[in-house]
Amino acid sequence: MAPEDNIRQPEKKQPGVRRIVSAWRRLHPDADRPTLLACSAGADSSALLLALRTATDRLIAAHIRHDLRPDSETEGDLDAARSLAESLGVPFRHETVRVRELGGNAEAEARKARYAALLRIASAEDCASIALAHHADDQLETVLMALLRGAGPGGLSGMPPSRTDPQNGVRLIRPMLRVRRAEAEAICLACGWAWREDATNRDTDRLRAGLRHLVIPQLLELRPDAPLRACDAADLLRGCQELIEQGAAELRASVDRDGAAARLDREAARQSSLVVLGQWIREELRRISGGVGMDKVRAREVAKVCRAIADGSGEIRVFTLGPGVVRVERDSVVVEPARPQIKEQG
Repeated sequence: MAPEDNIRQPEKKQPGVRRIVSAWRRLHPDADRPTLLACSAGADSSALLLALRTATDRLIAAHIRHDLRPDSETEGDLDAARSLAESLGVPFRHETVRVRELGGNAEAEARKARYAALLRIASAEDCASIALAHHADDQLETVLMALLRGAGPGGLSGMPPSRTDPQNGVRLIRPMLRVRRAEAEAICLACGWAWREDATNRDTDRLRAGLRHLVIPQLLELRPDAPLRACDAADLLRGCQELIEQGAAELRASVDRDGAAARLDREAARQSSLVVLGQWIREELRRISGGVGMDKVRAREVAKVCRAIADGSGEIRVFTLGPGVVRVERDSVVVEPARPQIKEQG
């Protein structure tokens, strides 16, 4: 779809617009500083830009290109995003990031590079927040993906409405989490905006796209309000995760540290629930690894370690979990870095 020359602003009373603006006002931390809005030119981010433009002129639109799609497609997205911003009188910034040669999970690398670019622009423009266009249907997909990988409350809590970047203090906000995809498209249609479509979103070999096109339509036939109910469940689980993290922090406060190793009294560990103990183990593994290798830490393996800590055996048992090792001794639990594998010379 090609952008139109004459874009109308949406009606402020339109329900989706009202909810977006209300959530933005609640989440944006500083009314005197601008919001950077990540705009891909798709329906979701376009609706977010259109809605917020009715409420403030302190907006900057940002578009991040990456090299995982053909140049002709990404150039078209860039032109459309710039056209929409200019039509609304919103300053426009853009960056290009290269991720193809990085290897690993290309989508994950693209996501990290995109966020890093947005944070750079936000810092340069003194923005208090970065508005992202994730909506209720995205949240349902995220929760289902977490469920399929066996995630705990942290994963099942989905995407938070806001979080603050620890390095520069910019808040990432999601004002559309209580808005449906169809409502976003309705805002664009009402404004005469023909949004861009990303063909990769229809590749059902990708889990998210497969859920979106093959599974969720069936769920919506059974429960039309499933996305909003998933948002409710995610909010509740986020509260549970906060309590779990508090319990893990109490364990962490009683740890003896020797270099990178952390030693916890086993009896103190036994007094905690298994889910709190599992959270503490993950946090220690993340601490010693800087987050590298945490994708290899499986929930079932963490649960096995927790059961070993809780049982009455005095036997020393050693478990390798991704970047670290957990050693269960008679009186202690030790988490330390895994020793590097030494290859034999042939």
